[in-house]
Parts: sequence; structure tokens; C-alpha cells
Amino acid sequence: MRRGGVNPDVEQLMEDVLENIIEIFLRDRAKQSVLAVLRHGEFTLGRAMDNDLIIHNPTISQHHAKIYTYLSASYIEDLDSTNGTFIDGKRIKKHLLKPGHLIKLGMYELEVDERMPELEVS
Repeated sequence: MRRGGVNPDVEQLMEDVLENIIEIFLRDRAKQSVLAVLRHGEFTLGRAMDNDLIIHNPTISQHHAKIYTYLSASYIEDLDSTNGTFIDGKRIKKHLLKPGHLIKLGMYELEVDERMPELEVS
């Protein structure tokens, strides 16, 4: 047992659960897809070169939106973009992301898909 009485196997299992992966598929209207995998922390989207996902299109703001992923939840926030951020057709400022949501930024759609890693307990 480790400090504080936490079993190392339980501690590893907890770390595995916290490594929940959110997958976001970027689709343009021509159905060309690019995959971005989000982990815990912040993920930025926009035209500027300092974003995590750079979208070269004039309908996308320099710093369009930010996705925050903590524990098993992800939230998207519009960063006062010119053309807005939409979830399932509704303009949002901040919104909890769930599997199946369609995020629209300019002419691009992001499909949210979530999966938990396979966990083995011995």
C-alpha cells in the first residue's frame, strides 16, 4: 500500500478513469474528416496559429472557441467569435458537450464522440 493507505491497483484504476478520452471529428461540408483527440485541460479552436486546432477559413474567428475537459466532462465556450458557435443548431456561449452533439463553427461541423478506455481490474 502507498502513502495514505491507497492500494496501487486502485490508484492506477482511478488514473485510468481520469484519462477519459473525448474524440472530436472535424467535418467540412464535403465530408472530409480530421480527428482531434482531447485530453484533460483546454483545447482551442480558431484561425490563429496558436490554436490547438487551426481552421483556415474566413468564417472562423482567430480565437473562435475553447473546450475545457476535466474529469469526465467537457464544456465548450464561444470566445466572442464573429459568426458564433452552435450546438445542434442553437447558438451558445457555454455548453456541456455530450456524445452525439454537433458543434458548428462557420462552415465546419465537429461531431462529439466519447469513449472510456478499456479497464482491467485484477
